[in-house]
Amino acid sequence: MSRNDYAPPEADVTPPERPRDKDYQLARRDQRAAGLIIDLLVSYPLMLVLIALPELLGIMAMLEFNIRLDGISRLVAWLIFLFAYYLVCEGVWQRTIGKLITGTIVLDESGNRPAPAQMIMRTLIRYVPLEFISYLDSQRPAGWHDRWSDTRVAIHTPADD
Repeated sequence: MSRNDYAPPEADVTPPERPRDKDYQLARRDQRAAGLIIDLLVSYPLMLVLIALPELLGIMAMLEFNIRLDGISRLVAWLIFLFAYYLVCEGVWQRTIGKLITGTIVLDESGNRPAPAQMIMRTLIRYVPLEFISYLDSQRPAGWHDRWSDTRVAIHTPADD
């Protein structure tokens, strides 16, 4: 037979293996709870420092701007700060301070870095009322913010060679 110069090239179309999957396993509930507690304990004082910093530097006086946070306004400020904290930390480093201390990381379902849209979705879902009850399912150590955003929290387990 003659060779067809116009035929498409042959290529291997099998999907590549996901080597990272075998290096990670889902984080346990106690690791996740510890990470959450650490994040909450770190984020509130961090927010207060970031709010006080412009005042200490005299920026607020220069702008003739006075902000007073008390009661509900402090809670709302903390919720807004938590949103930014999770979005930036998990979006940039795939870890918050709590995840760094507990040795966990946020991955997509393929074991790769989640897409920005997944991270935004993950962070928004944290504010669904009663989201914490999604952890009562004994079959899954993942909450709604993991499942609905197709992400997971995992720990690195070096492959045994």
